[in-house]
Amino acid sequence: MIFVLNKAYKFKIINKISDVFGPSFVLQDILENKLIMTSVYYDNEIYNLKIGMEITCYVDKINCNGRIFLEPEHPYYKIGDIHTFPFIRKSKRYDKDGNETDVLIVKDIYGNECTALPKDKNQLLDTYSPENIECKVIKIKKSQVYLANISK
Repeated sequence: MIFVLNKAYKFKIINKISDVFGPSFVLQDILENKLIMTSVYYDNEIYNLKIGMEITCYVDKINCNGRIFLEPEHPYYKIGDIHTFPFIRKSKRYDKDGNETDVLIVKDIYGNECTALPKDKNQLLDTYSPENIECKVIKIKKSQVYLANISK
């Protein structure tokens, strides 16, 4: 089977192993091809993945060696969904190039902190402190939910 980036595929979890990448799930597609998915980000009560389950995963990345990185479908949040989140604080993060970026920190329904990109510069002022903000899910990677603030 040829896998396409950002496309969803169905898999069955057939085993859990420990390999050079750490603890991993062995997944099998409908053509009985086997893939390995690192389990460290998904082996929790939120995802609750178990051997024998059928799951949907998105192809998140295919590296230059042909290794396929899968992102299981989040049990609650989906890309493009809009939700209201409790606002926690403003913070700074660094992108992959080392550039500093201002972000908003919110809490998801599981109590985890999530990063939300501000809608405009007014949301970075010291006076900005709403109780809740409306955000759109823009990415889910390694079980982390990434958001964009769309509050009016």
